[in-house]
Amino acid sequence: MSLGADSRAEAFHRATDEVSDSDLEWMVLPLEDLPKALTDFEIGREGPLDNATMAEHGFPGQTVESIEEIGRITGYVREMIPSQLDEVSLGDVVTAGVVVHLFRDHRGVAQWIDDVFLKEFIANAGRIRDGGYELEHAEELAIDGFHGKSAAVFAVHGVPNGTLGSTIVDFAVGRVLGVAFVVVLGETQDLDLAKDLALKLERQVVSVALGSV
Repeated sequence: MSLGADSRAEAFHRATDEVSDSDLEWMVLPLEDLPKALTDFEIGREGPLDNATMAEHGFPGQTVESIEEIGRITGYVREMIPSQLDEVSLGDVVTAGVVVHLFRDHRGVAQWIDDVFLKEFIANAGRIRDGGYELEHAEELAIDGFHGKSAAVFAVHGVPNGTLGSTIVDFAVGRVLGVAFVVVLGETQDLDLAKDLALKLERQVVSVALGSV
């Protein structure tokens, strides 16, 4: 008998109760599982993502204390770039990435999606950020197809050499927050690719949480 959506979500909640920070590295997608559009991509950077780093590169006003208050423990990030980065042109993906964040419980994940991911992106549109780039525009996008809570944002960044369009998808699997994003050269949205990447990441997170890899 197949599980209903609510039963599956509850099973994932229970499975992620046993997840530790050492599992996070295995939850981010390996290169061989990337969508076909990213087959020529290679790892640009990866590693643990602690709360101090999140506070340093997060939205204005974020601190280690405010992040810990929501319940975030730690995370792991893997970013990919084209193997021929010098050959990209307007409309091409210049960066793709996946991140997994571990929280104390699933309530912290839901709060992060609502209060940090969605509200902070919209509130900070038009402000200069670290490194001299500007978040020129941010809007929430409709998205579905995930086992638990999910949300998506399209953001336009003004950078010293031009404009970048970022499409980001957040989703919850128990007390794990998954994030997938694609960054395009120019003011271009690519929700299809970001969602494809996020769905593959969701499967990987569930697989590791259930102990099948």
